[in-house]
Amino acid sequence: QWFVATEGERELELGDVGRLTLVPGSRLRVRRLEAEKTDLYLARGEMEALVSADARPRFFQVGTPATTCIDLGCRYTLRVDESGNSVVVVHTGQVAFENEGCEVFVPADATCRAGRGVGAGTPRFLDTPAPLTAALDAFDAARG
Repeated sequence: QWFVATEGERELELGDVGRLTLVPGSRLRVRRLEAEKTDLYLARGEMEALVSADARPRFFQVGTPATTCIDLGCRYTLRVDESGNSVVVVHTGQVAFENEGCEVFVPADATCRAGRGVGAGTPRFLDTPAPLTAALDAFDAARG
């Protein structure tokens, strides 16, 4: 089932485990919604996820065209642009970006990009100095 946020934000409750807020223009598909696992797919747009610390790690996963964002008990914002590239900003806890067996952990107060066809880049804290951010971007571009 697809959920599309058209004119306003759309909120989805996940029982006592958490909730999602979709920003207008977002398109989200529910692939699996069961007690042992929730598996969603964000095709485009932006969502904020709040997952209870009581939820089992890896219970909540959101696929995108570029990666899979795996919740490890936290609150985060995930954005997918029109090209399918993804960016996560972790507010509390941590997430993992996973591609073909490769996992990148993104802690609280950090962000990470994932390119379609390339996978996750290097995570960095939100207050990372500009010269280091530029060096990490160059390293990720050379790797890709």
